[in-house]
Amino acid sequence: MLLEAEVVAFNEPSRKGARGEKLARAYCTKKLAYRFLVRNWRSGRGEIDLICLGGSTLVFIEVRLRPHGARISGIHSINTDKKAILRRTAQAYLYRLKRQPETYRFDVVSIAFSGSNQHEISDYRNVALF
Repeated sequence: MLLEAEVVAFNEPSRKGARGEKLARAYCTKKLAYRFLVRNWRSGRGEIDLICLGGSTLVFIEVRLRPHGARISGIHSINTDKKAILRRTAQAYLYRLKRQPETYRFDVVSIAFSGSNQHEISDYRNVALF
């Protein structure tokens, strides 16, 4: 049986992730003028954090959270296995579409937290996953 304190600690990463995805979604729609389509789209063991439209381009977005000053940046924290999972998951999403987009790409939104309500957002467009 879990104690209440253990439940809070156990759920903390998912709350932090949801907060990061909410910040990333707002950033993408307001700052980058993307049209939001889907959040947390899953296929098999893969998940794409956000899927948006940037003009006529379908944009698959991986959201990465890091403490400010982390030794490894958000974009550099995506390892080979994660890249393969993202590719497979994006291919599954594309396969299910009735109409294929003209183009698609992968972006990374990296959020560096410094303090409870302070953060800095960086976006990396057209990240090579191959």
